[in-house]
Amino acid sequence: MQTLPQPLLPLLDAALSGVIEYGLLKEAALASAASAPDVLNRLSRHVAIQYSCGAMCYYDADVIMNAVFSLGTSAPYWADHDATIPQAMFEVYCAFDQGEYHHPGDAEDVDPEVKYTQQLIAHFLADQQHDG
Repeated sequence: MQTLPQPLLPLLDAALSGVIEYGLLKEAALASAASAPDVLNRLSRHVAIQYSCGAMCYYDADVIMNAVFSLGTSAPYWADHDATIPQAMFEVYCAFDQGEYHHPGDAEDVDPEVKYTQQLIAHFLADQQHDG
């Protein structure tokens, strides 16, 4: 099971509260000798892995990814990173977003987390394994 490097743990804690301050991301990136986009991608992969193995519930993963996405699309982040959304972060965010609502055309008893999020996360992780 993947563990999150120590410098990134404060980001995870902040994300669980629903908000990550940009300064905290910059500190984590500096402490881990990685770029801010790489840190957001690593955090997102961690959430996907923890969710897929049952170590993190959907609700917590969704809260974290909403906070990560808000940070990764914020004006200060975009100003420093050419308004570019980190790819892995975006894929994981979209997977959890799809589980937030009933989709048109689905029967009322369809659980969007099961139908969409679980499958999208499984595909994301399979693609990550193939990419190395």
